[in-house]
Amino acid sequence: MGSAKLIWANNLRALATIAVIVLHVASTISSLYPAISKSYFLTSIFIDSSVRWGVPVFIMLSGSFALENYDNRLKSFFAKMFHRIVLPFLFWSVVYLFFFSWKELTDPAKSIGQLLAFTGNQFLSGTASHLWFVYVIVSMYLVFPFLSKWTKVATEKEYIYFFVLWLFFLLIDPYLSDYDINFSYNFFTGFIGYIVLGNYLFKTTRKFNQLLLISLFLTGFLYTAIRTYFASVEENEINELFMDNLSLNVCVMSFCVYLICRQRNYTLHSTWQRAVDIICKYSYGIYLSHLLILNIFLRLGLKFDFLHPIISIPLITVTCLVISCGLIMGMKKIPVLKKLAG
Repeated sequence: MGSAKLIWANNLRALATIAVIVLHVASTISSLYPAISKSYFLTSIFIDSSVRWGVPVFIMLSGSFALENYDNRLKSFFAKMFHRIVLPFLFWSVVYLFFFSWKELTDPAKSIGQLLAFTGNQFLSGTASHLWFVYVIVSMYLVFPFLSKWTKVATEKEYIYFFVLWLFFLLIDPYLSDYDINFSYNFFTGFIGYIVLGNYLFKTTRKFNQLLLISLFLTGFLYTAIRTYFASVEENEINELFMDNLSLNVCVMSFCVYLICRQRNYTLHSTWQRAVDIICKYSYGIYLSHLLILNIFLRLGLKFDFLHPIISIPLITVTCLVISCGLIMGMKKIPVLKKLAG
């Protein structure tokens, strides 16, 4: 990943890391609606919508590298997965468990059995809202040994066939929930599509017009923002239906962002490139820890709408990014925490 030809991947991973923090800052503000002005709400919705590709791009990068580089050594593959993904996840899950559920864990009225049941339920559902991503990644990794057999020999037509099915079932799935259907299409739905898409786009030599990609991204972004805004105003509360990671508009944005970075190695000033490389290097730890930092801000009384969102969102994002990155870098220097940081 450090090689010159993969600078785009470093930049994309760092960009996705920042996008996720922006998303959580912006969504914290938009969730206050209707207690905030429509100006604040509209701004936060537009900023939030513009970065909804963050998590899908992370998943696509796993398809580009983890899946593509699977070498049939099952034991080695899962050992790496455990140490690099699961171990830090378990550590931060415990941290969030105590941070969010301290009162429940120290409730003298609860029996040991009740505490164990509560803790178990927390770990099954995720001790923090953003940890769902890790559950998805681990579940995807479990099928890599089988999926890699197909991706290594699949033709372009077979990839296209898969994507057509994936997008088709993503589109109709919301409408099928009211019907009793025995036909199973689980393999062609969900985040597996992002894994395969990332693998395909990494390997393909097909070139896509940059102007077209930018136009498609803007279309997906504006659709997301406008539909979310009007749906929320109509219901008088935030409605994130059109921001779903598996909605077609978010798929389009993710596809475009990946390719815009993939097809061009954007050169940055050496100082900025070093910063980007650091964010990339510690991206997983930053992802795991950043929600803790944001919630500490909130507990300290910092209101994310203390200024207009066009100012407060970038300000809080940069502050959180710097603190999270510094925290992970510091943990990496402590032997007992090095493997737990992420």
